[in-house]
Amino acid sequence: MFVLREWGLAPWANGVALAAGGVGGFAGALVAPSVGARLGAGPAILIGCALAVVPWLALAVAPVNAASSLGVLV
Repeated sequence: MFVLREWGLAPWANGVALAAGGVGGFAGALVAPSVGARLGAGPAILIGCALAVVPWLALAVAPVNAASSLGVLV
């Protein structure tokens, strides 16, 4: 994996980053029914798609080196 080989990220830190993504998905699954009921299915899907882009944009603009890679991934 790129973060392990190129950035020198420890394997446990990669696991923490992947787990954080899982926690975010679980939180989204808990909130989705109420958001869908309140706004309707179409707007809820559009908002979900828009919010899914935010972490990728943050990762794209963050300065990354081996020392800061864990903080950026989590």
